[in-house]
Amino acid sequence: MKSLEGKVAIVTGGSGGIGSAICERLALDGARVIVHYAGHQDAADEVVTKIKNNGGEAVAIQANLSKVEDVTAL
Repeated sequence: MKSLEGKVAIVTGGSGGIGSAICERLALDGARVIVHYAGHQDAADEVVTKIKNNGGEAVAIQANLSKVEDVTAL
């Protein structure tokens, strides 16, 4: 069993740089990953695709973290 199996991880800024690497690692450890992005949907979708191609589960969700409604939706 993977250490994070059955868990869900939300990674803010998960579409690039350190955030994307964190998303990929969490997925390798068994977490289902929510890849948050503010404005780079293509990059977030690439992270999701990479995770899915390695057998993980992930979705990309856009949210403005300065807005309560967006945070709630995330």
